[in-house]
Amino acid sequence: MNEIVHAINSIHKILKSPSEHPLSHRNRSQLVDILNILNLFINSNSPRQEWIRLICRQLNRLTNYNHLISSKIWIQSYDDIFYVQDKANGEQGDPGSAKTSLLRWITCVFARSILNGHAQVVLEGDDCIPVRIPILIRIGEFATWLKQYPTKTLIDYIGEHTWDSKRYCHDDNKNVLKELINHGHTLILLDGLDEITEVGQKGEIVDLVRKFVDEYVRGPDFISAFDDRMFYGTPLDYCYHTIVETQPPSIPGGNQIIITSRIIGYQLHPLIGTFIHHYAFLLMNYNEAKEFVKKWLSQIEKSILEILLNEGINLDRKLMKVLSKRRYNIVKVLLENSSELLSNPSLLSLICTFIFQSFDKFNPKSRVEVYNYAVQVTLHSWKSYESNIPERVLTNFLIDLACYLHLNSPSGLIDEFDMKKLCYLILQQQGLSYDHKILHEYVHKLTSLLDFNIGIFAERGLQIYGFLHLSFQDYFVAHSLIKGSPDEVAKRILTITIHSRFHESLLLAIGWISWKWSFDDYDIFCNLLVTLPTQYSIPFGTILFFDAFNDIQRLPSNS
Repeated sequence: MNEIVHAINSIHKILKSPSEHPLSHRNRSQLVDILNILNLFINSNSPRQEWIRLICRQLNRLTNYNHLISSKIWIQSYDDIFYVQDKANGEQGDPGSAKTSLLRWITCVFARSILNGHAQVVLEGDDCIPVRIPILIRIGEFATWLKQYPTKTLIDYIGEHTWDSKRYCHDDNKNVLKELINHGHTLILLDGLDEITEVGQKGEIVDLVRKFVDEYVRGPDFISAFDDRMFYGTPLDYCYHTIVETQPPSIPGGNQIIITSRIIGYQLHPLIGTFIHHYAFLLMNYNEAKEFVKKWLSQIEKSILEILLNEGINLDRKLMKVLSKRRYNIVKVLLENSSELLSNPSLLSLICTFIFQSFDKFNPKSRVEVYNYAVQVTLHSWKSYESNIPERVLTNFLIDLACYLHLNSPSGLIDEFDMKKLCYLILQQQGLSYDHKILHEYVHKLTSLLDFNIGIFAERGLQIYGFLHLSFQDYFVAHSLIKGSPDEVAKRILTITIHSRFHESLLLAIGWISWKWSFDDYDIFCNLLVTLPTQYSIPFGTILFFDAFNDIQRLPSNS
């Protein structure tokens, strides 16, 4: 406790003391944020209080002997303190944290500014940056293209590239994008560095991205992201906090690049450079999630009302307000009881959708419940459309299809010809029929269902299909892992724990087992997970169990 009080006094002193080098508005704001966080922990019973106390003890020791740079020491620890303050504000990058949505939003904002003839894009407050031409690229689709053209590079792909299998630009304009890159007028957005399935290919693609950044993403002063800084660690650097050694993005000229990846899998092949900065997504806290829900529900209600009014249908406004309040209150209760679950934008959108569609009791306690509900709703609607295909067949088809895409398609996409061929083999293996003609009829019926509903798997481009979100693919892969006895499942899971591509599926599989299996089977599985011998000295089964802690519904026995 004394360490936290001492730290608070130290920051108060920094904020009040005059200095030869006054704090910037951003740095002062960061110190105030740290101060507010530390105040929360003085009388807190949270287990994280001990973490904060230890951080304060370490930083107090440093600031006691380094008065001149005490403010810099606290500011450098800003992210660590924020992380400990609330895991919901910690690092993200998981499925549904809006990585792809962010890049699409950036593309839209920049494109709209160009279309309107603006020279700058206005961000929050008075912040603005020069307009650059956005080039959005899905790395999974680049990986698929690269298999066809193994000697090509990323610059060769630009102009030829696709988004969800649709061409990003017309043939007439493909060389224009390269010219814009050559003249330093672009913002390149690479999405999904983690989606490459093969470790060897992932290393190759990261190398191609690194070469592209080194050659094309330079400032007008020709400084590369991988060049060494001249003043790093020198007295000048300490005195002036950070010396700007290259032109910042706020000045026109020079390409910029943003790359997204899940955290899991990125560490194997990271992009490290002196001028490359890494940022982790912050999950929404309670107030942000509440605001998200309010805006989501309000926007949907407004859109539906407009559609109905255009059709000449009038609704009782008073009744609509009552229904709106009911929906909001249902989600509000969920937010209060499941903050970990509902801080993810994708899951929160799904939950809002289900509550909007029905007032049936929906109170999920884990991610796997949300995905399962979404799948059941979709299967039910498919079933009402085509009653001749058993639900078991539909489910098994999606499981096998997800596994195929997980192992063979970095882009998560499959063309109609390959999908029909795969569907035929899956239905044949399930023993649905041995008659060639009947099987082809089933294939036609099953694939036509995908055009009927846009729930979880659908046509993404012209005769190109895929899951609407990678999380659904992870969900069905998880189901392939939990077939069999506890012994078989534990052994299967332990064999793939080191493969980062399966990480989310493993977490969902353990979530499902803790939710749906009998307690005895669940207990046997957990025991095997942490005790079965493997070829590795690291206890991956134990680490995986603790990693899945937020996904499990109940604990195994004390033994």
